[in-house]
Amino acid sequence: MLFELMSLEDSRTIRRDLVALMLFFGVLFFGTTWFRPLANPDEGRYSEIPREMLASGDWVQPRLNGVLYFYKPPLPYWLHALAIGAGGTSLGVLRFWPAAISLFGLLGTYLAARHIYGRLAGLFSSAILGTCLLYFGLSQIITLDPFVSVFMCLALFCYIIGLFTEVGRSRRLLFGGFYLLISLAVMSKGFMAIAIPGAIIFLWFVVMNQWRRLRDLYLGMGVLIFAVVAGPWHLAAWMQNPHWFDFYIIHEHWERYLSDVSDRSQPFWYYLVLLPIGFLPWTVFLPQVLVANFRRWSSRKEHPVAWFLLIWSAFVVFFFSLSESKLPTYILPVMAPLAVLTGAFLAEVVDGGGWKRLRRGIAALAGLLILLGLILPVLLIVRGDEVNPGGTGWVVLAIALLLAGGGVSLYSLKRGEELRALVAAFAGIALTYLCFNGLAARFQQPGTRAFAEFLKPQLEAGDQVFHFADYFQDFPFYLEQPVDLLLQFPNEQTFGARWEPEQLDRYVENQEEIPSAWEVPGRRFALAHAEHLPIFQQLYPDLAVFVWMADDNYVLFANQPMPK
Repeated sequence: MLFELMSLEDSRTIRRDLVALMLFFGVLFFGTTWFRPLANPDEGRYSEIPREMLASGDWVQPRLNGVLYFYKPPLPYWLHALAIGAGGTSLGVLRFWPAAISLFGLLGTYLAARHIYGRLAGLFSSAILGTCLLYFGLSQIITLDPFVSVFMCLALFCYIIGLFTEVGRSRRLLFGGFYLLISLAVMSKGFMAIAIPGAIIFLWFVVMNQWRRLRDLYLGMGVLIFAVVAGPWHLAAWMQNPHWFDFYIIHEHWERYLSDVSDRSQPFWYYLVLLPIGFLPWTVFLPQVLVANFRRWSSRKEHPVAWFLLIWSAFVVFFFSLSESKLPTYILPVMAPLAVLTGAFLAEVVDGGGWKRLRRGIAALAGLLILLGLILPVLLIVRGDEVNPGGTGWVVLAIALLLAGGGVSLYSLKRGEELRALVAAFAGIALTYLCFNGLAARFQQPGTRAFAEFLKPQLEAGDQVFHFADYFQDFPFYLEQPVDLLLQFPNEQTFGARWEPEQLDRYVENQEEIPSAWEVPGRRFALAHAEHLPIFQQLYPDLAVFVWMADDNYVLFANQPMPK
């Protein structure tokens, strides 16, 4: 451990490393964000909420499709809204913040790992984190999890480093950073950002019997920082809408954890299977990493940070495994501690001249790349009905990069060049990730952008637009206005509409009411899945239906013919 040696480190080396990491992972995280259309439901939803916030000027009460949406705090919405206001609605702008916050987390992880274990461990840890599947994948997707995960992880790094820093200015700054980052995490996804770090810290004290270190934690400063950062919005939201507390606190924190309120139930062992997948391809080193650390149980007090990282990883998995509501993204906070544990292990082996100890892991890494390169075309064939057409070039390029990276790595390993083998495998992984968005576009649900762009210039005052029998999250965003609903009432909008009963007038839930909503003097439009139009016509054979636009996936129809 190098806590005592930080004052001897060359700050210029740190700056050079940070610049190199920013350039390399900046290209990786930002390079292809504009290649892929918005994915439904998350990317459509988390683009529309900031757009409506910016359009309405209401920065306290988020809305989705015009309906109050208090599922989560607004910090990510604020940041996205600012980006849209400054740069417009291009895909690169919309995905700026997930990539930026992930890059910020990677740089913070480098600094933390370097401070604790040394420069090589810092470089290994950041490289591993930036190229593990779950972390990189979520850096490319508009969702809330990168925000809460990065803030929470960096907060825990500040905490454990601060705990072993002598009382003084540096310690106060680190604990100030801890409380600030926890507050930002709460403002990103709620009070679980306090519960999880609190439990990790408590369990570490139990395991390590380090209760004396509870002194000088600057709790007063923490309360003040939290009150200043997180207090105003929570207070304003509660004052503007008394129902906010019941939904945001009771439903979203308590009921979501204890019951399957969102139809996301999975077995207890779900994350035990998902974790090694999310940490790919670096999962190949995890057995060695875990064995090396657990062998130190008897001397754990000599390795307090390693055990902090182990407890952190284990608790996050256990905590969400107990929950009735499970999503793959929930275990994103595990990636950073595992990356540091793995980076520290690799650095320790390399510093000790033990490259031979890594041969098996590097061989497994190279073999994994080759296996993935062979599986990818098979996967596309097997899931042919679910794969969007196009993007063949991305598929061919990804396969070539995986096979080349794995092949060169194995060849170098055969020649006894372990370092070159590891670099070749890493290069294969990183370059393949440049194909991520091109590949992901083939597997995601088709978007509705073309339909919105076709309809938007033709809309006139008095026109009404509906979704029929479904809710397409990206359609209101591209259309730049809320869209009403026929025979579809999304569960996530139920609570907001209940608080504002006038919103219910926009929704036609009963089949008997559709004719009166459709047969009006003005124009009515509906977007539906292509297979749902015949259902509409069968249900209402006497209603006028005119198709304005259609493709294999969707159809836009109206109650009046399209002007010539």
